[in-house]
Amino acid sequence: MSSATNEVNEIAIFDFDGTLSKRDTLLRFLIEVSIGSFAQIKKNIFPTTKSFILYLLNSSKDYDLKDRLKEAIFELFLTGKSIEEIEEISRHYAKRILTKKMHTPMVEKLNYHKYQGHSIMIISASPEIYIKYVAKLLEVDFVAGTKLEVNPQGILTGKILGRNCKRDEKRLRFEKQFPIRPNKIWAYGNSEGDKELLSMANFPTLVRNKPLFRRLG
Repeated sequence: MSSATNEVNEIAIFDFDGTLSKRDTLLRFLIEVSIGSFAQIKKNIFPTTKSFILYLLNSSKDYDLKDRLKEAIFELFLTGKSIEEIEEISRHYAKRILTKKMHTPMVEKLNYHKYQGHSIMIISASPEIYIKYVAKLLEVDFVAGTKLEVNPQGILTGKILGRNCKRDEKRLRFEKQFPIRPNKIWAYGNSEGDKELLSMANFPTLVRNKPLFRRLG
């Protein structure tokens, strides 16, 4: 897996939640991160319940609002956590995702592209902090996800570093990774947030996976 810019000829790009995975993985990650401080969650969650449900059900069409709500949820669950703690949780969580939550037909498609010698990239709106470990286990070449801000003391601020990796940001992250555009691009996604990702591909595929819950992207 690499994060440096590269020149490749053929690449397959996969969204993660609801595409490679059966359903959204972010909410379970946030709950797992906060198990040790459940009393604090119970105290703080109810004032934001309405916004949280709105976000969970994906009913708002205001993308800027949805991004702000996502960051507010990150602040609620992640603020004050050490990066070392979250990295360790992420490593274990990635293993559970791989064994229990993957969409088998899409994993087979990913492996097919690897067999064909294509480079593989996962681009996800979920936090890169755990998506990168899933990518490593899948032996994926490149990964991009939503980055979390960490202060100089190694503590998460609850803020998103840069932009939420969704919609046009997915295209921008891909172009940053590959300033020289690959000749052939396959792309797989399952939602409106993947439209720009699919539109830049020679061979786009809208995945008809039906997750149990709508995604938190």
